[in-house]
Amino acid sequence: MPHQVFLNYSPADQLVAEKICAYLEENSVGCWLASRDLPPGGNLEHESLQALYESRLMIYLFSAYSNVSPSLPALLLEKAVEKGIPVIVFRLEEGEPSLEVLGRIDRKQWLAGQRPPSQAQLQDLLESSRALLEVELLPGKEKILESLRALAPFLSRAFLVLFIIGGVWVIYWGFVHFSPFAQKSVAPGEGLCAVKPEMIRVKASAGEPSGPKPVFRPGDIMDDRPETGWRARQGEWLQMNFTKALTLGKLVLVNGCAGPEGLRQNGRAENITLRFSSGEEKSFTLEDSPERQFLRFTPITATSVRLVIDSIYPGASSDEICLAEIRPYAFCHQLP
Repeated sequence: MPHQVFLNYSPADQLVAEKICAYLEENSVGCWLASRDLPPGGNLEHESLQALYESRLMIYLFSAYSNVSPSLPALLLEKAVEKGIPVIVFRLEEGEPSLEVLGRIDRKQWLAGQRPPSQAQLQDLLESSRALLEVELLPGKEKILESLRALAPFLSRAFLVLFIIGGVWVIYWGFVHFSPFAQKSVAPGEGLCAVKPEMIRVKASAGEPSGPKPVFRPGDIMDDRPETGWRARQGEWLQMNFTKALTLGKLVLVNGCAGPEGLRQNGRAENITLRFSSGEEKSFTLEDSPERQFLRFTPITATSVRLVIDSIYPGASSDEICLAEIRPYAFCHQLP
C-alpha cells in the first residue's frame, strides 16, 4: 500500500507505532514505519527523510524518549514543519514539550493517547488523519485563479465560459464547506472539533443527585469522568445551549456510568432523539456498551440541541438511566 502518513517515533515506542500503523492501514490509510519499511542496509536518517518528503502527513508520537534534542525524531519533526507537512502530535504520556518546534504546531492537532492506545483513541487518530489528508487535497483558490488567467488568452470563448462556470462552482463549494450559514452539503465528520465545555450551558428536566454525593448532576456529563454523569428517566431530556450558533456534525457519548463494573446496575439509554433549535430532529439507537459511541449526522447549524430519552436498557438495581459523558463536535473554524 503506498504510504500517505509518516510515523515519527522513538525506538522505545516501536510497539505503539506498530499498533497505530496496523489500525490505520486496516482503514486504508497507508503508513511508512521505519521498523518495517527501512530497506536492508539502508541509512536510517537518509531513508526516513526520503520517506517523509513523499508523505502528506506526519504522526509524531510524543513521549519522554522522542521529546529530546538532538535526536532523529526531533530532526524529522523540524523538517516536516519546514516543508509545510501537516503534523498530528499523539501524546503517549504527559510532560512539557522541550522541542521548540512543537510550539509551532496547532494545539487542535494534539491528540491524547497512552500505552497502548485505546480503541477510541485510535479512532480519533484515524478521523483526524483523514480530515487533514482530505483538506490537503483541496487546491487553493489563488492557484485556481492563476490557472484561469494563464489559460484564458489561449482558449476560445466557449472554453473560457466553461472555466468561468467552473470558478463560480469552486467559490460556491468553498461557501458550502466553510460558511457557518450553509454547511448542509458537507460530508458528516469532515473537519470537526470538540466543543469546549466553557462554550456550553447545560440544563435538564431532571438530574439533581439522588445520593449523598453530587455526582449525577447535568453538568457532570462533561467532566471526563466515567463514574459521574447525568441520571434521568425515560421521557426526560438534557439540553446543551451554545454561546453562539455552531454547525454540528457529530456527538460523542458514553452510555452508562461507573465504568464496566457498575454499568449494569443503572439503566442505559437505548433510543434517543436529538432536537436542534433549528427545528430539525435526528434519532439514534445506542449500543449497550461502556465504550464511546460516535453519532454522526449531516451538519446542522443551531444554538442548542436537546437530547431526549425515548427508551432504556433496564438496570439491575435502578430504572434510572445514566449517561457518563456527552461531547458535541462542530466545524473547527467556528471554535476558538
